[in-house]
Amino acid sequence: MNVPMDIESGPSKFDLMLALFEDRKIIFNERLTARINKLERKNNYAEDESWVISGTITSNGICGRDAPRGIDFDPYDFDAVYSLETRKGVLTPRN
Repeated sequence: MNVPMDIESGPSKFDLMLALFEDRKIIFNERLTARINKLERKNNYAEDESWVISGTITSNGICGRDAPRGIDFDPYDFDAVYSLETRKGVLTPRN
């Protein structure tokens, strides 16, 4: 089941551009690490800074060397609608 998740604190416009063009990771909600594959403006004629982001979540912030035993993480693809003005949006995992 692909349950959408609110993005409460996301990257800046500069961080998104570096993630896309220099293959850097970004962080959503202070714990989800992601790589960006695609970034496009949601509506070219609107005055707001809303973007559609596609990429892969590579870490959930509790896995890795310091994770409790038995917790594994499988990276997953996502699509998100994200506002650069508010740095908030909605992230939806893909199948």
